[in-house]
Amino acid sequence: MKLQKNNKYAKMIATMLLTSAILSGCGNAEAVVEPNESEVIEEIVEENINVVEEDIEVHDIVKDQYYYYNYFNITDQERENRLKRLDIKYPNVVHRSNHIKTLLVRDGDVYKVLPVLLIVDDIEKVSTFYDLFTEEKLFDYSYNDISEIEGELDVQYHYYINGYNFSKIQNAIPYFDNKEIVGYGTCLYTQLFLIEHFDEFKEKDGINYQIDIDSIIEYFYDIPFNTGDLMISSYDYADNYVTTVPLENQVTSKELGLKSKYNAEEDKYFDFWKISDEEAEDRLANFEIVVDSKEEMTADSIHTLVFKDSEGNYKLMNIVMFVEDGMVRVSDVYTAIHLFDAPIVSKLNYKIVNENVHYYEGMDLENIVNVIPYFDDKEIVKIDIFNQTNYFVGETINELRKKDGVDYKYPESTYWFYLYPMEECNSAEISYSVEEYAKNYLVTVPQDMQVNSKDLKMNLDKDKVKTLN
Repeated sequence: MKLQKNNKYAKMIATMLLTSAILSGCGNAEAVVEPNESEVIEEIVEENINVVEEDIEVHDIVKDQYYYYNYFNITDQERENRLKRLDIKYPNVVHRSNHIKTLLVRDGDVYKVLPVLLIVDDIEKVSTFYDLFTEEKLFDYSYNDISEIEGELDVQYHYYINGYNFSKIQNAIPYFDNKEIVGYGTCLYTQLFLIEHFDEFKEKDGINYQIDIDSIIEYFYDIPFNTGDLMISSYDYADNYVTTVPLENQVTSKELGLKSKYNAEEDKYFDFWKISDEEAEDRLANFEIVVDSKEEMTADSIHTLVFKDSEGNYKLMNIVMFVEDGMVRVSDVYTAIHLFDAPIVSKLNYKIVNENVHYYEGMDLENIVNVIPYFDDKEIVKIDIFNQTNYFVGETINELRKKDGVDYKYPESTYWFYLYPMEECNSAEISYSVEEYAKNYLVTVPQDMQVNSKDLKMNLDKDKVKTLN
């Protein structure tokens, strides 16, 4: 897997020219600098597993009034050293920025900035804060009403007012024993805490610091700084963190007492979707898409079939269905194989029992006919709408925990919206290619719940599979 690393220093020159123009009163000055060609760097996850063992040395920093203009001017080697000390578990995983939060911790007279993942378990009514980079747990927070998790958002500094009472945290790692959480905000609060506490820094250090936080954030995120929905990888966010947060305010994995752990049993439904592009392409080949992979389909024409295998394990498929001669005829989206027919017994309707229970009713799924051999020993559970593949794990996590006797972590919410913001639109207005639906399926359905074309083709006669060969 390769990542593209932007050449930051060309842009940095532009930023410095711009801020100099602002300081001199030339508000309309423009500086245009063409960035150099991107460097290609090898992403070697194994290197990130081993945290750099030596302690970070925050050298005596000489601060003048322009310290907050130049603290991020570090060498490539220093930046890479700082990145290794974060022990990034999945560098290439892409997050939505509104799923990344920021904790501000007071450690003596120094503020420490912690980018975190907030995972809200709607079933157990517990929210868990994880370190963004190692993805290890920091602490739990119980709540009674999900609507009260976060208070009002201060739009200037991007922190939450009257949000969590962090005196009530539970199961915290030792790092928090002698520290106080004094701020909680969005991903942008990682930098905006500087300007919020700027007068405090001036008074403490006795220096009339100058700062232009807006242009710094615009430059490093390469977007308007007030956005709330940026797609960004863990590596790029870490790269941003180690260069836009002053060194004395950063926290390494070693300081937290954390180390990335892999293949832990309780992570089975937490990070299953974090696969490389190469692995996704390999899995995509197993679909043997026979319809036009570029064909556009609206989301309301695609549904989700949920069933159990002979051992009681859940399986999910994307299907299409249509009504003919008193039957609902069900076919696989990707291979176009006809799976079975379900007799219509009443008016077809979509039934919502509660937020975790919903399905199509009006068809007899216990007495299906014209069944292909693959379904001979399968139990049909339900047919649901298209995005059930995205939400199924979260809705059934307690059942999965009970069945396997493992206290699985509640899924990270980012994976539900991996490819497209389905939750924001009417399904009839969403249109994507068959291949895009397949890619979304690959990362929102655990691999042991997926069904590929080779499974479906087993024991089918040649006439039924001829379109696949």
